[in-house]
Amino acid sequence: EGKEVDDHEKQQRPFDIAIVAYALMKSKAPNAENAYALLARCARIEGGLMYWGRESVPQPPSKIENQRPFLLPRLPYKYDSENIEATAYGLLVYVARQEVFVDYIVRWLNTQRLTDYGWASTSDTAFALKSLIEYTSVQRIRDISKLSVRVEATALPGKTGIMDVNENNRAHLQRIDIPNAWGTVKVQGE
Repeated sequence: EGKEVDDHEKQQRPFDIAIVAYALMKSKAPNAENAYALLARCARIEGGLMYWGRESVPQPPSKIENQRPFLLPRLPYKYDSENIEATAYGLLVYVARQEVFVDYIVRWLNTQRLTDYGWASTSDTAFALKSLIEYTSVQRIRDISKLSVRVEATALPGKTGIMDVNENNRAHLQRIDIPNAWGTVKVQGE
């Protein structure tokens, strides 16, 4: 019976597994945990990067300049768009579960960007951005409980803009308009 499951798993595309794992997790389905386990088993971890793909994707090309590594533009690979979307869904699942490999997944997605900062297609770019926004919202600012940002500008004489960011509004856009901006802008956060 175990061999049948292994053969069946090999025939499934990582994209299908990732989207099903995401859907079951979002719907809080009883078999969401099994889907996550299958998703974790089919992940590829190579060189500090983690992704989901039908085939292994070559490491991103890089060069050393001034003793620092820089990524070079990459060539398109087979299944690019599918791999990127699958990995975006995988990231959404891992972020929601607060799993440990999220940084490896984010790193891989960032290495797959093309020279115009997008990915292989409109669809995979949308899902990659959605997953990275979710990652940023949950992972990077989860420890911020209260932040106050004070903005003073030469173009706003005598006016000080203050934005307060807390647990209830940290995912909402806040803005301070400076019409006819000129001079200096001083931004101070606490």
